Amino acid sequence: MLSFVATAILAVALVGERVEFDRSSRDAADVSRAATAVGADILLADERLTMSANMASATGEGRWVRRYQSFIPDIDTAIATATGMASPAAAQRFDQETRAANDSLVDMEAQSFAAVKAGDLARARAILDSEDYATQKKLLADGSGRFLRSLRQDTMAQLDAVRSNAGLFLVALIASGLAGFVALWWLISRIIAVSEGDHRRAELRLNYMARHDELTGLPNRRNFVEEVLRLLALQQAAGTGLVAVAMVDVDNFKDINDTLGHQYGDALIRLLPDRLRGCLPAAGVLARFGGDEFTMAVTVADEAEARAQFAAVSQLFAEPFDVDGHMLAITVSVGVALSPFHASTPDDLLRLADIALYEAKTEGRNRAHIFAPVLDERKRERKELEADLRVALGQDQLALYYQPLMSNDGSHITGLEALVRWQHPHRGMVSPSQFIPVAEQSGLILAVGEWVLRRAFEDLARWPGLPIAVNLSPMQLRDPSFLETVRRLLVASKADPKRIELEVTESLLLEDNGRVQKLLADLRAMGFSIALDDFGTGYSSLNYLRRFDFNKIKIDQSFTKGIE
Repeated sequence: MLSFVATAILAVALVGERVEFDRSSRDAADVSRAATAVGADILLADERLTMSANMASATGEGRWVRRYQSFIPDIDTAIATATGMASPAAAQRFDQETRAANDSLVDMEAQSFAAVKAGDLARARAILDSEDYATQKKLLADGSGRFLRSLRQDTMAQLDAVRSNAGLFLVALIASGLAGFVALWWLISRIIAVSEGDHRRAELRLNYMARHDELTGLPNRRNFVEEVLRLLALQQAAGTGLVAVAMVDVDNFKDINDTLGHQYGDALIRLLPDRLRGCLPAAGVLARFGGDEFTMAVTVADEAEARAQFAAVSQLFAEPFDVDGHMLAITVSVGVALSPFHASTPDDLLRLADIALYEAKTEGRNRAHIFAPVLDERKRERKELEADLRVALGQDQLALYYQPLMSNDGSHITGLEALVRWQHPHRGMVSPSQFIPVAEQSGLILAVGEWVLRRAFEDLARWPGLPIAVNLSPMQLRDPSFLETVRRLLVASKADPKRIELEVTESLLLEDNGRVQKLLADLRAMGFSIALDDFGTGYSSLNYLRRFDFNKIKIDQSFTKGIE
């Protein structure tokens, strides 16, 4: 009877220990996931603040200051959440380190904004490029890293305590019920072995979660940086070859989330690693930093090999992805930096690769671009041209030239096409191919487009009886206030919309057809004629001609050249 009771108590104790361990393991895993997430939130919020401050200092636009201010609550919330998760000592240290660094960053960014408001963009940029600013950012990142390590150590200590207490309890029960325990020894040994195995698996799982992306299972930023350091050490020891670090970004990924929903975006992200591995050797490293942002690192012999390696990335996406019945055709842009040519640390290589990625997107996306020092000069020139364009709009330096449209026999003029030109006081005549892309990237195209429409409407009276054609940018037509702007300009100029032809490009038609159809119908209802410009240079679907009502189709010469 005593043996039976001892055995029963032991069995209950074993079950209780197993339940308690499972609960403790789940709690520890939850804490680790939460810690990783809040650490990522702090870094993400900090990156958003830094991006907004940089954009404000680069463009001088107030909307970046407002966007910066909208992100302040995010980092405060993330820091407060982090301090509530750790031990009092770790929380106090984390709070002191990160808040001091964060407050310093906020103060310097406020100084930068003050310089932006005063129009001193050079000082604003200098503040953000200062060594003190970089030091505070590093302190914030280091504090977050120490917090994650401290919290992981706490969870490991909790698991060890559970295991230790369970072991002591089992020894006491075995000593008191040894007589009845002999028959069940084999079974108990198996249960103990399983429990110890669960402990080991739990530790491995926690280690894995701290170093990998949850959605794809790829290495995360921390893991990737360690791998890049390893590759750099091998390259330096060998004294030959280069380490190539690449940033890979899905073009227009936001459109997928906006049109289909985030569940389809997540499903697509899970499919991308298999494609991306297709251009990496076995020793290459593939990681995900979040969103649609992937990174690669590989050792190459020279720049030519790096160029060929990453140029092949776009070819991997020639076939669309089947995501729950939706065939999604996507492209990717790639920016590459090389060590030791461009930088020698993971952070610097990632920063330069990001600049190269921006250049790839600027050049039209769906391509790879290797960083070059000239990109810094181009970036500076773009900013200067953007600043000059703002002045040009304020000082009325733009002009409209009118190209005559002749009758078939060349005997008379049938209409005019308005062409915007910029006579710069120092640069001379600036080609639209130079300043229109800058206007579109900076958002100034809305102001330029409104200026062109206003001047064309006013000039209409100079040529009675002749229609005028005006080109529209797709960004103008995406502006929710575009129709109201057109109505206001018509009223102010008293122009006849029936004498005005608005030209749109094929790229607009690739967007939401319902929205585009309504917009074009509203313009036609106001009296405008609608022309499809440069038909034949893009997708050139004849289906457009059936779905959309155009008064004129302008076929590009590249489409008809050599037709005979």
